[in-house]
Amino acid sequence: MRRAGLTLHQLRLKNPGQGKDWTAAAIWAHVKTMDKVFKSRGMESPIVYIHNHDFNGMGGHTGAELLGMAQKEGFNTLVIDAAYRKNGTHNDTRF
Repeated sequence: MRRAGLTLHQLRLKNPGQGKDWTAAAIWAHVKTMDKVFKSRGMESPIVYIHNHDFNGMGGHTGAELLGMAQKEGFNTLVIDAAYRKNGTHNDTRF
């Protein structure tokens, strides 16, 4: 991006809930690593967008826990896909 004269502002994690090792703590560790890289380069914290398919009913719980971790540490650019979906495979407004 830098070579093209562009600044990266956001990152998207797609479907982190599909692996049993993807817990709120694991996702948060990844987000903190990304933030550390941005800050080491003199950049603002990135917008981190989580798009997740929820196949076991835990996606909303994991997302809520993750959001709590981010808020506790003052990280306010975490966005978690929590819109209503009729197909039942995404985090939804019960989040």
